[in-house]
Amino acid sequence: MAEEPKEGWLVSAKVLVSMIASAFVILGSVLGGCGWVIGLYNGMDKRLTIVEASNARMGDDIRDIKTMLSQLLMNRADNRPETRGWTK
Repeated sequence: MAEEPKEGWLVSAKVLVSMIASAFVILGSVLGGCGWVIGLYNGMDKRLTIVEASNARMGDDIRDIKTMLSQLLMNRADNRPETRGWTK
């Protein structure tokens, strides 16, 4: 009868340890990815509210600038002889 090699259980232990280590690495990567995604979208509603408020303020500023420009153009049109007829 042939004797069994004594290192058989050692090889299977190495395989088992490497499989467990691989499982921990994969699990850690998945958890890290989930944490990153959660962190990315955490507070998104607050950031969107800030952007919407900023856009609203910018729209108000643009309306103010349009009003100022139209007043300036109207006043200049009154003062220039070649455009005086435009405002009547």
